[in-house]
Amino acid sequence: MFLVLKPLHYLKVSFFGHIDSDINGFRLRHAMIKFDWTNTSLSIGQYWHPMFVPEVSPGVVSYNTGVPFQPFSRNPQIRLVQSFDKLKLIFVAASQRDFSSPGPSGFSSMYLREAIIPNLHFQIQYAGSSFFAGAGVDYKKLVPRIVTANNYKTDAAINSISFIGYAKLIVNALTFKVEGVYGSNLADQLMLGGYAVKSTINAVTDEVEYTPLKTFSVWGEFSTGKDVEFGVFGGYAMNLGADDNVAGQSYNRGGNIESVSQGITQITT
Repeated sequence: MFLVLKPLHYLKVSFFGHIDSDINGFRLRHAMIKFDWTNTSLSIGQYWHPMFVPEVSPGVVSYNTGVPFQPFSRNPQIRLVQSFDKLKLIFVAASQRDFSSPGPSGFSSMYLREAIIPNLHFQIQYAGSSFFAGAGVDYKKLVPRIVTANNYKTDAAINSISFIGYAKLIVNALTFKVEGVYGSNLADQLMLGGYAVKSTINAVTDEVEYTPLKTFSVWGEFSTGKDVEFGVFGGYAMNLGADDNVAGQSYNRGGNIESVSQGITQITT
């Protein structure tokens, strides 16, 4: 007896480019296959990082989609979803591609690849008729160098954990969304933060140890209307720095920014 699966295929591309010098260049957004069972689904390919939740994401007109208050990244991944009526458990093991972490060689996926362990994420979601909510925890390990400047082998790593919580409430024609993120080393999510050298372990070999740079962000959105939609979006992000003293190079995004705030009122048709 054989079980025959017919996977769902999903492909989405654009000609928006990756960076300023690549405007109008070809870009792969999503490319995945998905296997569905009664209460279980398995997706393999590139899709939104689990810290970007499409059901609770800013509906702003601007293409930045709420960055830097909202995590934003697309990653090659394996995603397992287990459903229990209105509850879902989501397990993800992800790598990096277009959205990568900073390090001694600039932004690159090599630091996550050298760590061997993928970016791991667990999330729980509740989906009701008018209320949607969830929370998740994210673990990431990077190895910034495998050879020091003095040509010694090194496997010094930076470990980071991040948390996310979100909710959406629909009351008649009104929609409310809110999300909060607290974590470290989230530069690959287009957020503030990263990591830095905490101390030099051995001056002869140039071995160092690292400390994560933490960040906190929160955003909320209110919208109403169908043919003509009125919305208000507000966000706040703070660079919390490191728990340890920084004694060397820092690899981050927005390291000289203390906080960012934004408020938008918009009408769309």
